[in-house]
Amino acid sequence: MATTYDIIFDRFLSKITDYELAELIDADLESNLNKFLRGAISDFKYCPKDLSNRDDSAMTFNIDLNDSEQEILAKFMLVHWINPNILRLENIRQNLGNKDFQIYSGANFLDKLTTLKKQLISEAVEDMVYYYYAT
Repeated sequence: MATTYDIIFDRFLSKITDYELAELIDADLESNLNKFLRGAISDFKYCPKDLSNRDDSAMTFNIDLNDSEQEILAKFMLVHWINPNILRLENIRQNLGNKDFQIYSGANFLDKLTTLKKQLISEAVEDMVYYYYAT
């Protein structure tokens, strides 16, 4: 039995609230989700199953992924989703009046995003390691 990308996408989308992502037309949304998934696949280094055994045009893995494997991929997708938000220039450059507040505010926001990214990576890696030793 095969696992479709939609199953992984649903798990990922249930973890976020992104109004910009929600406004994308279906083709653009699918393209973005596929980019996040490809990144997640490369991050899932200790999967005993061959994640390259897939059909990108049919949007399906040719293997059956269990709930743990699907969840790990969805969590790594979160990391790839948050990266552009950390790297976005607007997050560094604030449009507020006071220059000192501008710098502190931008740095504080960027620090919180970076901390969130580290937490997401840590959680996904912890799940991956636990899964690896459990199988």
